[in-house]
Amino acid sequence: MLGKVPTVEAGLSGEFGAFMKLVNSMRRLKVRANADIPRDAKVAKSFGAEGVGLCRTEHMFFAKERLPFMQEMIIADNETDRRKALKKLLPFQKDDFKGLFREMKGYSVTVRTIDPPLHEFLPKTKEDAMALSKKIGVPVEKY
Repeated sequence: MLGKVPTVEAGLSGEFGAFMKLVNSMRRLKVRANADIPRDAKVAKSFGAEGVGLCRTEHMFFAKERLPFMQEMIIADNETDRRKALKKLLPFQKDDFKGLFREMKGYSVTVRTIDPPLHEFLPKTKEDAMALSKKIGVPVEKY
């Protein structure tokens, strides 16, 4: 398709809403969602999720303003520098956890502690590596 395609916000309405209401009245399984940030938990709950089956903490750091701190933590070559980077990440993570638990209002939330696949976080091109190097002050040769 060329150009912008009109979209609508997903929701439980119309025939789909009626169908989901019917099957929810008969099901015996609980449905849990993967959600890593509060917005995702809110959407999942609106579709009937009864908790978070997996919160992948590393996914909390994909946002553009968070990614450089995650990269800094990954390439730190000593504990002091790694702790400095982690201190920058902590406020984001605390806010996300508070938001997740608030959205789930008593439903269970299963958290997987950080397990960052490095290929998802480190720069993909030499240009991106150089830009990161300048931004966080770590020579590009380190990674």
